[in-house]
Amino acid sequence: MEIISNILTNKDGLTLLPTGGGKSICFQVPGMIKEGITLVISPLIALMQDQVEQLAARDIRALALHSGMSWQEVLLSMENALQGHYKFLYVSPERLISDSFREYLPNLNISMLVIDEAHCVSQWGYDFRPPYLRIAEVQELLNKSLQMVAFTATATPKVKEDIIDKLGLQEPFIFQGDFARPNLKYGCINAENKNVKLVEICNQIKGSGIVFTNSRREAEIAAELLQSHQISADFYHAGLTNKQRSSKQNLWMKNKVRMMVCTNAFGMGVDKPDVRLVLHMKPSLTPEGYYQEAGRAGRDGKESWCILLYEAHDFKVIQERLSMNDIDGPELGRIYNAVLNHLSVPPGGGSEQVYKLNISELANAYKAIPNRIYNGIKALQILDIWTFQDSSWSPSKVRIIGNAASIYELKLKHKEFEPLLDFLMRSFAGIFNSYVQINEAKMAKYLHSTEGDIQRILKKMMSLGFLDFQEKSEKSTLFLHEERTVYANFDADRLIKIQQDKKEKFNSMISYSTGNQCRNKFWMKYFLDEASKDCGNCDYCSNKQKSSSQSTGETRRVIEKEVREKKYTPQEFLNKVPKRSFDLYQRELRWMIDHKYISISKEGKMKWKNE
Repeated sequence: MEIISNILTNKDGLTLLPTGGGKSICFQVPGMIKEGITLVISPLIALMQDQVEQLAARDIRALALHSGMSWQEVLLSMENALQGHYKFLYVSPERLISDSFREYLPNLNISMLVIDEAHCVSQWGYDFRPPYLRIAEVQELLNKSLQMVAFTATATPKVKEDIIDKLGLQEPFIFQGDFARPNLKYGCINAENKNVKLVEICNQIKGSGIVFTNSRREAEIAAELLQSHQISADFYHAGLTNKQRSSKQNLWMKNKVRMMVCTNAFGMGVDKPDVRLVLHMKPSLTPEGYYQEAGRAGRDGKESWCILLYEAHDFKVIQERLSMNDIDGPELGRIYNAVLNHLSVPPGGGSEQVYKLNISELANAYKAIPNRIYNGIKALQILDIWTFQDSSWSPSKVRIIGNAASIYELKLKHKEFEPLLDFLMRSFAGIFNSYVQINEAKMAKYLHSTEGDIQRILKKMMSLGFLDFQEKSEKSTLFLHEERTVYANFDADRLIKIQQDKKEKFNSMISYSTGNQCRNKFWMKYFLDEASKDCGNCDYCSNKQKSSSQSTGETRRVIEKEVREKKYTPQEFLNKVPKRSFDLYQRELRWMIDHKYISISKEGKMKWKNE
């Protein structure tokens, strides 16, 4: 309530709330109260789409623009936004800085600018995105002061300062939620056989869980392993169709599937309160990334476990992979030209266009290592050359361009189009105003046709100019920010600094995993730079207490033996114990006397009970 109240006073703000802390509600409620559109900057397509769907379920009009959309879709969506059809407009930072979007910007009635995942503003954030640095330019384009509110779940003190500076927040209110989550039990296990340990932990900890893996294949194998041990499990990754992903997620949300084994494609926007276990099969690249994913456990406040499995080899492999990202300027130039040559982008062309890209085909064509090409593409994204959306399935989309009269004429001239056109107009009320997702297989079944014939007819109608058909795709997409330059010259020094920071963050992750320290104490120091006491809840604290208990038992046995065999006064006994153990023996001796295990004779000597 404090955050919402501050936002309603029109102050700039920076809010840090842990995963599951309700960030979206904090800006959606004021956004509904304020007049005009709330413009939300978000770096993740999945997160934008999820929030738009949630708003739509509450009959709140919202729209998401992202790099996977065609220019026709963007154009139509912006026309609708200008007419005031939406309360919330979600855009990627790359879209925000594009010339085509900025032409519309001054005419949009924007009431507030929200920056989600604001750590991306900072070079020291774990997912640095250079376009975030240009968000402050919106103020100049609108020629007015616009309220800006930034949200993030994870930010070190250095990153917080950087966010305020780079966004130009004016005297912002700063709200920081409680990072301490006492219901979560953190643990790190050096496991020689992770598969055995995975099954053991899933059998020990009852209830719903998430198992994070580093690849699609690993997710499928781990799910099969759990199933073979009669543990209800399924897998989830970006290689699945939207329908498959939605079905799997729904079954898990309804507890019809217990364990979801996944890549990091799963989890954004997922709000399941009763997750009892989040287990990572390998270390994350950054403490921030791990903390966010682990934070999906125990949102209902009940006891839950966050466990990381690792072995020494994991750290070595990741460190080598990070070193592969050390690419110099000339190589970046070669990769830049190879990609755009492969996509047939001419010099001076390609600005703000979306291209489909198959990295394997590109690597084969240039006889290059796919991982090297991939790392170069990601590096060029960091340098703000393009936005790369990793391989994922996108459905076919259709929009009818003509009006009712022209469509009627079309049906008269081309009788073969009539069944399909009637089906589209009957099934999708908004198909004249916006793009709709279609399933060719289902349409073919309904129309007693084939999927190939459906696609052929759609393409033929598109060639006649009556509709726009965007065929389904499983390729990655590349959104080029600016026109292709002839002489590519890249700031490799800046990239090297960023890569060095990534290596330092991974070293912190190693420290968390293998360090002899309280896990929660690590988080408090890392994120808040605050000293704290041991939590008494994590694996380190539990082992420490267990060790202390064993030490106590052994100390009492020594005291009992000495008291039974020799006649000491308490002081005489304490004078004989090692100095390093003096406090322990003194405390336990006092406890044994207080609880009548030892009595003191008239001469001041100790004797054991009943002797």
